[in-house]
Parts: sequence; structure tokens; C-alpha cells
Amino acid sequence: MEEFKKLFYSYGFYKLTKDIFCFEIIKLVFPQFKNINIFEKLNSFAKKNINNLDFIFLISLMIIDGTDNVNYCIYKFNFSKKDQKRILFLNNFFSTKINSKTFSKKNLQKVLYFNGKQSLLDLLYFQIFRSKKVDKKLLEMIEFFKDKEPPLLPFRAITLMTEYNIPEGKKLGVKLKEIEEKWVENNFEISTREVLKITVSVKDMVAKYKDFPLYLFVSGDHIPQFRRWDTFCVRDASLEGRRSAYNQYFWMGF
Repeated sequence: MEEFKKLFYSYGFYKLTKDIFCFEIIKLVFPQFKNINIFEKLNSFAKKNINNLDFIFLISLMIIDGTDNVNYCIYKFNFSKKDQKRILFLNNFFSTKINSKTFSKKNLQKVLYFNGKQSLLDLLYFQIFRSKKVDKKLLEMIEFFKDKEPPLLPFRAITLMTEYNIPEGKKLGVKLKEIEEKWVENNFEISTREVLKITVSVKDMVAKYKDFPLYLFVSGDHIPQFRRWDTFCVRDASLEGRRSAYNQYFWMGF
């Protein structure tokens, strides 16, 4: 593998693929490179950028084939933990079904957040290199993300502890995870109202506002009416009634 790496960094690999005899020798020495034939018919973008690739990306192109070949190569060759993780990410990503949303900006934003920029660019280049034609949308995504950094969750554990009175422990971790999931789902945006709905329980809200002279619009028996927040909650002792009042409090925009 080290000798092959030297060949790759000599920038002679692509030329070597044009030599039928040498190409066959490589196939015999490295039977694990099941996709090596991809270099015989590269698209225009791939030909132009092949010398800009790094060695691990090249290896990924040749060994990822939808079988257990990747696991065998990782076992056989001495890849670093970092390189193994990179190869396995691409293998797992392309083992799932590719659809119209796979390379959408929203989905790629998630890849950037959860897996980092290297993984994001790897999968974009991987898809381009293995395609017969160049997808301009993928090129646009490369330009869009190449200088982007992963988004940062605007809420930390200390914030929930100091501003939302959530004690340290399991509950804190659960609430922080719920906020993160909502933030990711909303394309990495979340409002204070949404955070409150996650962090403040119905019981806490009733206790906090039971003496507050707030009037809330509700629909009882489909008849619009106004009632005091505390009156409504105290009269309706059911948990569902309290939850309903709580939800209406937020959605009415008070």
C-alpha cells in the first residue's frame, strides 16, 4: 500500500491507468480495488481535478462497492482511525438509497453539522467522480459549502441551568437533546417560544402564572370566549385541559 501511495503522489497514477499492461498489473496486485475501472472513463470535472484528490479519497473510490469489501480492506491495510472513519462514512452513506433529497441543501447542512466539512465535501466529490455526467447542482453545493463552518447550537447546558432553572442531571441532557433536534429540524433556527415549550412543563407554567391577570382566548364547545388564564386552568383539573391552555398560551402569541 505504501508503494501505491508513492505512485499516487507522483501524479503518475492517472497516466498509468492509460497503460493497459500496467493497469492489469495493479488489478492483480490489488484485487480489493474493485472500482479501479472508474478511472478509465472519468467525466470532464474528474479528469481536471483528479490530481487535487488526496490518497484516502482515491482509495474510497476504488473499494466502496456496496459489499463488505470496505471492511476487508480496513482489516487488511493499516489505515489510521481517522482514515477508517472517513472511509466508513462514505461507505455507510452510499449504502443507503440515493433520492432527490439526498443532496439537497437542507440535508447537506445536517451532514455538515453532524459529520463535519471533510465528510460533506467527500460525499459531494464522490458522487461527482462516480457519475458519467457532471451534475452542476453538486458543483454549486461544493462552492456553497467549501468555506462554511458547522453551525453551533445556540443553547448550552449552562444556559438551561441558569436561565430556565433546569437542574444538572438526566433531565438537563434530555431537554438539551430535544432543543437540538428541534433546531436541526427547523434548518438550524429556533425561537425563544419553542425553547420555552420544550423546557417549561405545563405544571410549571400553571404555577408561575396562576396569579397573573392574563386573559386567554379559548374555544369551549366551539364558542369563542375569553377567560382568565388562572381560572381556566384551575377549573379544568385534567392534564389534557392544562396542556391545552398551555399550548394556546404560546400559539396565541402572548
